[in-house]
Amino acid sequence: VWVATVYNIAISKQNGLNEKAITDYKNEFLTILDRMEEFGMNTIFFQVRPSNDAFYESELNPWSQFLVGSGVHPGWDPLEWMIDETHKRGFSFMCWMNAFRVTTETYVTNGSALSLPVSELVQMKHDALANLAEGNFAKEHPEYVIAGSYDEKLILNPSEPAVQKFIVDTIMEIVENYDVDGLHFDDYFYADGIDDSETRAKYNTEGLSVSDFRRKQVDLF
Repeated sequence: VWVATVYNIAISKQNGLNEKAITDYKNEFLTILDRMEEFGMNTIFFQVRPSNDAFYESELNPWSQFLVGSGVHPGWDPLEWMIDETHKRGFSFMCWMNAFRVTTETYVTNGSALSLPVSELVQMKHDALANLAEGNFAKEHPEYVIAGSYDEKLILNPSEPAVQKFIVDTIMEIVENYDVDGLHFDDYFYADGIDDSETRAKYNTEGLSVSDFRRKQVDLF
């Protein structure tokens, strides 16, 4: 069972920080487990990192906008509790993570990325990063963020060693602190219409084609 937290597709936001809000959120999750039991399913893939953020206590990623609000501590540790409740049923709990996504909405605030000068797009990129929660890796390191022009999203640059290390550190933080049964990555690709020529010039020492170079970067893990 896949539980998409992005846009709150499969589970609602926690509506506040009081005890009732936390209980309501827990009950919604328990209903998912009830339905799994009813239909004979035994594994849940819960989206714990939809957009360079977290549904768990993290020193690397801020609390998710799809939980209470961007950077807002929910007052408890949802992941620890969800894993315990899932294991009580004899089910497996998989952490579903998005590797590179920084924004889920377009960073372009005026017109289309295809029709705007680069200088305006760069400013819009920085404006979008400024709206992220404090402590967000992308906000702290705009030099590691690239922007799409067809797919108007911001992503972490997969070819940057610092980004690769950050993702590995994020993985290790989860597996060292939570009793998870596995991890699954999604959206593990470059955004459409990005210019990564600068990093390709720096790291493409084998003279690979653009496509082969990009494939190699996302296969490093």
